[in-house]
Amino acid sequence: MHYKFNESKLMEIIFFSQHSDSVNLPNGNGNITESINRSNTDPIKQINNPVVPCEDAYQDSEITEQSQPAPQERNTKPVRTQRKLKTELADDFTITESMQLWYSAQGFTLDAQAATCQWADAMKARDCKYLDWVAAWRNGMRNANKWAAERTSKQISTTQRMGASDGKYGPPEDYR
Repeated sequence: MHYKFNESKLMEIIFFSQHSDSVNLPNGNGNITESINRSNTDPIKQINNPVVPCEDAYQDSEITEQSQPAPQERNTKPVRTQRKLKTELADDFTITESMQLWYSAQGFTLDAQAATCQWADAMKARDCKYLDWVAAWRNGMRNANKWAAERTSKQISTTQRMGASDGKYGPPEDYR
């Protein structure tokens, strides 16, 4: 939206003529809402103390100068919340009862203790640091069991391709 205003009317409102000692102030719709008497017609004094037509609307509003928050001092820094720091794996890291229950519920095939020892060695070797070591352990157990399943499926498919069956060594049955 674009608005046009009548400059001469605006100037009459701000710097009313010296012949008149009152000013009719319009509201936002252009209707005359109030009349203000002024005895001082000096334009310089009017600039320093202008009549603001919407002054009453600001007084009715909940926002006033008194309710405005005080500006912050320049030397104050914003308050940061304390973040949890990443740590190294503790030497005494062990599987708790709740971790063991989680592991059992997943239906994994690997031994939990053996997989945990291997995972812990890998974490120490890489100097890994985490916020939540239990979550890292769960992720490690998922990966260890996934990789074990992949290795098992590769071994079976390789054995089948070579033609060995039931531990019998020799040419495949359909070999001529």
